[in-house]
Amino acid sequence: MAFLSQNLFLQALGWATLNSIWQMGLIWALYLGIQHFTQLSASRKYNLSILSLGLGMIWFTATFAIYYYNGTTGTLSTTNSVLAPTSATWSIILSSASITYLLLLIFPAYRLVQNYRFIGKLKTTGLQKTGLHYRLFVRKVALRLGIKKEVHVFLSSLIQSPVTIGYIKPIILLPVAAFNNLTVEQTEAILLHELAHIRRSDFLINLIINLIHTLFYFNPFVRLFVAAIDTEREKCC
Repeated sequence: MAFLSQNLFLQALGWATLNSIWQMGLIWALYLGIQHFTQLSASRKYNLSILSLGLGMIWFTATFAIYYYNGTTGTLSTTNSVLAPTSATWSIILSSASITYLLLLIFPAYRLVQNYRFIGKLKTTGLQKTGLHYRLFVRKVALRLGIKKEVHVFLSSLIQSPVTIGYIKPIILLPVAAFNNLTVEQTEAILLHELAHIRRSDFLINLIINLIHTLFYFNPFVRLFVAAIDTEREKCC
């Protein structure tokens, strides 16, 4: 334990991890304040939430880097304080926090891997072709929206609600059970909504957001930002 408590990487990670809670909390408060005093569209709220989460990630990284590369000179501490970041007590606390964080990270990381393995399964399993009308509709609207990639549309027996997967080769999947109960107009509205996601590159952005959410699984303010991003993204589409 003495060796681990002196490990600079663990201390820096622990310092950055603990500080990220109040840092994200402060950014969340500013985010709410901006929304309260200004009238923002869904698109601007979405961009603001993305920017805020990115700022929190940068702040976390900077905090880690300052402590790691500058050591004791990179923190605001008083050598006379028992709980200063440079003290032996803090070394143990920070290293313990880092070890706990890394051990618990296994669970959200495993869940993330499983989710994207399931996405891979969706691309190859339980697929049925949609009617020619819908394939032509997707092609026509994609061109109007300026989507240069070829967009495929299939029915899937593995999902309960419409979903778009893939960034380089996007695929729109419609649930078989729901499709049989939809009118042509309703299906076209759903396809248009999913094409809007593709136009906005939401699959790629969502991948990055999920990575950040996984790394900050312990931070309640990150969860609030992710929920806000999900809400505003759907409003935008």
